[in-house]
Amino acid sequence: METNEFIRKQIRLFREKAGFSQSEMAVQLHMDERNYKRIESGEKKTFDIDLLDKIATVLRVTVTDLITEAGSIMNSEEMKAYYRRIIIEQKKIIDSSRKVNDDLYQLLFDQIKQQNQRQG
Repeated sequence: METNEFIRKQIRLFREKAGFSQSEMAVQLHMDERNYKRIESGEKKTFDIDLLDKIATVLRVTVTDLITEAGSIMNSEEMKAYYRRIIIEQKKIIDSSRKVNDDLYQLLFDQIKQQNQRQG
């Protein structure tokens, strides 16, 4: 079974066990019901760790519960691939944040430079 399919099934299993409807989950997660349904149906192809954490919190389980099967951990190669994808996404976010910071520092530097040129 593919990793994301497994996680979707786990989410649905824990949601049903907790007695939540998909609509109630959407409300708890502050998202549109259609977007939540995309998670369980497989239309949403990937999960970021923040989303998994929010879902786990609402369901009062851990992220590990969402990505493991009762007593046996998913295929280690699938798990490694999944974590690699998460790390790649997190690196993209970090790189993007650094770029924004660099741009802001450059803008600030340019403004200070212009102000100094006007004064002197």
